[in-house]
This record gives sequence, C-alpha cells and structure tokens, in this order.
Amino acid sequence: MAKRRFDIVALLSSVKLALVLIIALTSASIAGSVGVKNVFSSWWFIALGLAFFINTLFCTCQKVVKAYRLFVTYRRGEGNPPAEASGRWSAQERVEPDQLVSAATRLLRKRRYIVQETASGRSIVVWGRKNGYGRWGASIFHVGLLIVIIGGLITLSTKFWGSFVVLEGGTFVDKHEKYVYTQKGLWAPEEHRYFEVKLEKVNLHVRPNGELHDYMAEITIFENGKPVQRGLVSGPTPVYYKEIIIYKRLWGYAPGMMLTWKDGRKVPFRWVLDTTIHEDHFTHLGTTYLPGTDYLATASFFPDLQGTPDKPQNGSYEPKNPAVFLNIVRQGKAVYTGPLLVGKSIDLGDVILSFDNYKNWYGFSMVKDRGIPVVFFGFWFSTLGLAVLYLLVPKDIAVRIASADGVTNAHGVAPINGPAPGAGRLVVEVCGRTAKFRSLFREDMDRFARDLAREMKLRPLAKDDTPVARSATVPEAQREAAAAAKEVE
Repeated sequence: MAKRRFDIVALLSSVKLALVLIIALTSASIAGSVGVKNVFSSWWFIALGLAFFINTLFCTCQKVVKAYRLFVTYRRGEGNPPAEASGRWSAQERVEPDQLVSAATRLLRKRRYIVQETASGRSIVVWGRKNGYGRWGASIFHVGLLIVIIGGLITLSTKFWGSFVVLEGGTFVDKHEKYVYTQKGLWAPEEHRYFEVKLEKVNLHVRPNGELHDYMAEITIFENGKPVQRGLVSGPTPVYYKEIIIYKRLWGYAPGMMLTWKDGRKVPFRWVLDTTIHEDHFTHLGTTYLPGTDYLATASFFPDLQGTPDKPQNGSYEPKNPAVFLNIVRQGKAVYTGPLLVGKSIDLGDVILSFDNYKNWYGFSMVKDRGIPVVFFGFWFSTLGLAVLYLLVPKDIAVRIASADGVTNAHGVAPINGPAPGAGRLVVEVCGRTAKFRSLFREDMDRFARDLAREMKLRPLAKDDTPVARSATVPEAQREAAAAAKEVE
C-alpha cells in the first residue's frame, strides 16, 4: 500500500505529466484563439487547468520540503564542506595553523561569508558559506506559479465578457439586455452593478497625410447617478473601474436623417452605420428601409468626400466635406444614386430625405475579471523567486589545512592555540562549490586564494607535489565530494 501511494505522488509530481498538460492546454488555447467557441469557459478546459494546478502543487511541495531541509542544514552549520580544489599551497615552517585559520576567516568574512571551523579527516577546515536564502528561490518561484494558475482558474470560471455601443453624448447602463454580446465563465454569477458609461466625445488622431492613427473615447462613469471616474479609452490604454476593465473595440458614424412627407409629417431617425476594417482604411456602410416607406437605402459615410459619383472616395478623416453616398431603390428600381451633404435634402417624390447632422459611435468591450489581481500578484511573486534564485546563489568556500608530513594530533593538524609538537610544514587547499555561474564563482574563489597566499606568503604546489594529508583517505574524500554534489542538487 505504501508503494502504491508513492507511485501516485510520483505520477502527480512528474515532469512528463506537466509536459503533457502544457501541450494539451496550449493546443486548446490555440483552438480557442482561431475561432473555436467557448473553449476557455468549457468544463474540460478548466479541468485541464485544475490538473495542471495539482501537478504544480505536488512539484512545489517537493521543492519547499527540499529547500527547508537545505536551509535548516545551512543555519545549523551542518553538511559537508566542498571538496573540489582550486589549488594547493605550502606554508613556511614558522607559520602556525591558527594564523592560517585567522587569515582565512578574516578574508571570508570580508566577502560576507558566514564562517565556521570544523575538522574533516586529518585536516582543519575553515568553511565559509554565503547566500543561504538563495535556496528558497525555486520554491518562491513555484509558489508564484501556483498563484498565477489559481488566478487563471478564477478568470476562466468567473470571468464576464460583454460588448456595447454608445453614441456620442449618450449613456450605456450596465444591464444584461443593453449588451450587444455577452459571454461568461462556467460559474460566473449573473450580476450587474448598474453603473453607467457616458461617451463624452470621440477623438480621432489623424496623421498629417490624412490617415487615421487611433480613435479614442472620453468617458465618464456614473454610479447611483453621480460621476465617480473619468477616463480615456484608446488602443493601448483601457479604463479600470473596480474589477471592471473597459477596452476599445470599434468606432463609426451615425448620420442623423429626417423624412418629411408632403402632408407635413416628419420622422427623424439615427442611422448607425457598420464599420469594416480593411488593410489600409475603414469603410462605414449600412442598408435599411427608410422608416414608414418601401425605399431600400444603402449609405456610405465619408468624412471628406472626394472622387466622382461613380467612384466616391474619402480624402482624409478630417471632417472637411462630410457626406453620405446613397443608393436608394424602390421595388427593384433605382430612385437615387449620389452624395448627400450635411444640411442638404433630396426629393424622392412622395417624401423628402434630409441629412441634418452626424455623430460618432464607439464600441466598447468590457471585462469583469476577479482573477487579474491574483495573476498579477503571482507574477510578481514568481519574479521575486527568480531574483532570489539568480541573485542570491549559494556559495561555499573551504580552506583545508593539513600537515605535509602527516604529523597530527587527535584533533587535526594542530590545535588552534599552536602547532602540534613535531608538526612540519603545512599544506593549504582551497575548495569551492556553487550551483550556478560556476565560471564566475571560480574566478572569485581564485581571487580569494591569491589574497590568502599573498597575505600568508604561501608557495603554490604542483599537482604531483606534496599532497594534503587528507589525501591518504581517498575514499573519504570521494564520499565527501559525492555528498556535497548531492546537497547542491
């Protein structure tokens, strides 16, 4: 039974499972992005997200437990000193072990290492350790990733999307029936704040050559009839209101028309034209029956009408010559084809059509997303983990001091208060260990070794020269090196 439980934990925390889930989530996301409907709000997509969360949770728990054990070992001063040597030096006969210990300790503390002294085999070891908190970096990063996944699941399950259109000077009320389009997550509550969005003005950013660069909306948000926030919605800048985000969607024109019958009856109407985005321009078109008649009219709006009746075109988006180009048909027969300027009228026989004014309309997309703050918090928490992981890299430097002729006492090469009686020349070995940026650390370790050798006037030894006393116990040294490598991993 215990083995089965271990296998389940191994499966739930496996990297292979994580890769399978990432591929599945990525494939589903691509499908949702290219037009497959309701992917992100479907139960199976949320189930994939939950499975990825569980997998990441088990991986994170293992990381946290491992980091805790390593950190406790670091704080208690336990573990094995590094065994990978940078070089060996020989001390003059008059140099005592406590002098070497004192110098090594001082130089390590100058480099902000935490120093302790220990015995290892037949050597005295001055062991310096640094950046112990860096062992938490991977754990912090994984916890941040968990928070991001939680925020994503909140978004997928409770997010509300909606789009609405407002005329310049008009107001939109947050009611379900007022939206042009809505979509919500699997467990999104059907709730509305009944706030209002008033479109104060549409600003067109036109380049000097007449091309349209951006279209922006000045809005005021009301709650309980009182203005609570003003903002400018543009391409790169949405408006944030509590948990609601209002984005730019589209913009267009709505000519104000008037129908006048021979008997004096008048019917004003606002004709909201659809906007189509082309590669290098916009078109504003609409087709409708004129109210109360059998005239079928098609209109195109031009802010600056130019060209010919056969081929009208827009000169710029500066309103220099605003006009609608009409094609009116009655019972299959063309009645009128041509432009109608602002303030002008055309006589269709039994009715007169006038173009009185025009307004801009603006289309907004609104998102209610409670998961966004959670995602942002998780992102910054993960960033903190990466900073800890790569800026606080744990480093160990050990200085081993041994007698060249192997004469030692029971505590090592010599007691700290003086050399052992009969002890000969001392041999010094500098070792180091780190998990990242090893070439940079090797340079730092070499500088430390040079400083120590210069201060204590040590003579470098060749590889085949007098070995350090601990080399007489090669299996022990190998065991130390293996344990140290495992600790770093």
